[in-house]
Amino acid sequence: MKRFLLLGLVMMLGMSLQANHRNSGLEISFRGNQNYLVEINGFAYPVQGNFFNTNELRPGNHRLKIYTQSNRRGYGYGPRRVLIYRGMVRTRPHQITLTHLEGAFLLNIEGFIPFHSNPMGSDCYGPRGMGMPILQFEALVQQMNHMHFDLDREELLFEVLRHHDLSSAQLRQVLYSFKFEQRRLDAAVMAYPHVIDKENIFLIMEAFNFQASRREFYRRIRP
Repeated sequence: MKRFLLLGLVMMLGMSLQANHRNSGLEISFRGNQNYLVEINGFAYPVQGNFFNTNELRPGNHRLKIYTQSNRRGYGYGPRRVLIYRGMVRTRPHQITLTHLEGAFLLNIEGFIPFHSNPMGSDCYGPRGMGMPILQFEALVQQMNHMHFDLDREELLFEVLRHHDLSSAQLRQVLYSFKFEQRRLDAAVMAYPHVIDKENIFLIMEAFNFQASRREFYRRIRP
């Protein structure tokens, strides 16, 4: 009996040490609405929507591949995949690396936010102040993309901001769903006080189509 208790204690300690080593994360946002497959160090993760996040990486360099997937069969062995990115990405201890896939073989490193281990699992950033949980954020973006009117999108965003903060990358992704520039600008100004990483404001600026909108946004958020 004593041997089994000792074995169990060793296993729990090993699992704890392993979990403590997995203290960095990676976030990838996609502008298009295609189906993607993200492969990190040989492990594949299907992406539903245009957002991917994992909080279970060890700090350091990781082999990264990104594929698009189509419903067409590829050589008779499942969905057809096209490689659009291959390279290395480095993650930092206790931080989530924010990246954005601009196009084929162009992945931009756009900033970092503090890592927060959440008991709800790796699909969450954590409580208010750490960004919106990834599963809820994906559902929000999908719902906004399916709405017909920008006014409805703005009202939904207003309701969400009563309960959640957003990262700059998340806000940019939300703004992409707006059809009209003025509504996009109004939504950005409304959401900006809820952005957790205001030092990455340049990510929000990318959502605007015109330089005049960027200047107006900056003017309206200045204290």
